[in-house]
Amino acid sequence: MKVVPAKEHRTTLKKLSLDRQIGHSTDVTFIVGKDEDSSIFKAHRILLTIANSEFEKMFKDQSNGQLNEQIRIKDLKPAGFGILLDFLYEPTIAIPDLKTAFETFAAARKYKIPILMRLMENYVIEDINRDNAMAILRLALKLKMPLVKKISSRIIKENADYILSSHEFIELPSYMVERIAAMKNLKASKVQVSYAVGRWKNANYVSSFNCSTFRLHSSFTLP
Repeated sequence: MKVVPAKEHRTTLKKLSLDRQIGHSTDVTFIVGKDEDSSIFKAHRILLTIANSEFEKMFKDQSNGQLNEQIRIKDLKPAGFGILLDFLYEPTIAIPDLKTAFETFAAARKYKIPILMRLMENYVIEDINRDNAMAILRLALKLKMPLVKKISSRIIKENADYILSSHEFIELPSYMVERIAAMKNLKASKVQVSYAVGRWKNANYVSSFNCSTFRLHSSFTLP
């Protein structure tokens, strides 16, 4: 997505973006990520305040004595937070891979930027295939990505025979096995589903199941 502001605004934003990268005239510092993997980001309070209501609330909640303190953000990844700042400063952003897209979505959700959230969902769905659909669905459920959840579920259904027989299926957590086994319109027979559930049970040393879906298939065992 590309947004083109007026020429004078583009010049100002470009200058501020360059200043941010070298730490010139910045007045707020973020330390993002867990201690061993954290990164430092510098920015301008006034721009973040104008651009985003969550940053505005954050800064308003700071006391005068906290204004010069670094702000710790441990629940986000540095790459995702960095893309979020890029998005607030510049009309275009570059996403290098799926991992960064998920991390950026998490940052956009935290700071309530729906446009960036949609951009990340659109990026992810273009790369979903039968080999990564299960892993992507797990992340979509965790991060609450409705569009990604819908598309990854559809691809799982359409490729159920391949997915149920894959090694990745037996490595899934139980809630994912339950979800897939209970999907409607799976392009796989009941025998294939039962066999896959039995294979998962044997691989994970599971003797009983609480969920009705598992009870449905629990009579099936590997030969």
